[in-house]
This record gives sequence, structure tokens and C-alpha cells, in this order.
Amino acid sequence: MDGPVQGRPVRKQRAPEIGDSASLPTSLALRRDLEVLRQVALDAVEPTRAVSRHLFRDGNSLRVPGHDVTIPFERVLICAVGKAAVPMATAAVRVLDDDIVAQHRLDGVVVTKVGHATGHALPPAVRVLEAGHPIPDAAGLLAGSAVIELLASATA
Repeated sequence: MDGPVQGRPVRKQRAPEIGDSASLPTSLALRRDLEVLRQVALDAVEPTRAVSRHLFRDGNSLRVPGHDVTIPFERVLICAVGKAAVPMATAAVRVLDDDIVAQHRLDGVVVTKVGHATGHALPPAVRVLEAGHPIPDAAGLLAGSAVIELLASATA
């Protein structure tokens, strides 16, 4: 396949890696290397991927490294709090699958900063509450009460 200049092949570009900037002036090379490190760190802690890497379902078992939990109990509770709570809870619901949601065995509370719940795709059984951060507000107090109520309803 010819590239933009007739007769020259198109080269696939790969993601930059540390050390790729050897031919750049030192300050530009360092800046590029730091940007690569920043992106790798952000990718490693991205909430949806982090949960997906550590929470698995195998039949009637939920697995987290070092723990296996059998699911034949009445309900599965999800509680997530913080700015990353919505994507973490969304990833957990995906692991649980539709049968638990469809059988009304899922219940949850997700508390996040105002503006961080926009457009979420969590099922109605998971209440999504927004509260003030970093300054606590009345919504945060109500959200805290909802979390306590949810956790107090646990039977196992």
C-alpha cells in the first residue's frame, strides 16, 4: 500500500516508549519520557480496568486474588465511594452479569463527587448519590447514611 508520498509504504506508528527520545535535546527527551511514565501510571490505575483485573466470576464464585466467595446467597451488595466509584461499580456489575441483576439479587450504593455520575450505566438497583468534595455537605451526610443502611442489611 502506498503512503502519502507516491511509492513509499505507510509505516505503522507504535506507542512511544522510554528511551525513544534519545535524539531529542535533553529537556525534550525527559519531558517525553515523563509523559510516557505518566500515561503508563494512569492506565494502570484506571478504575474500570483495575477492577476488571482483580475481580472474576467463575460459575457461582466471585474471585479476588486470595479469596473465593460462593454466590448462592440472597443478594449481592455493591458499595463504592469516591471519585472513581461509578466506573468501579460499573466494572463490578459487568463481572456479576445479567442473571444476578435480572433476578433482583443486586443491591448497592455508590457515592461520588458532584458531577462524576453523569451518564452512568448502572442498573436501578444500585443507587448513585452525589455529594460535596472536598467540603462535606448535607448530601454527603445522607449518602453516608445510605451506605450504613446498605451495609447493616448484609446477612453474611
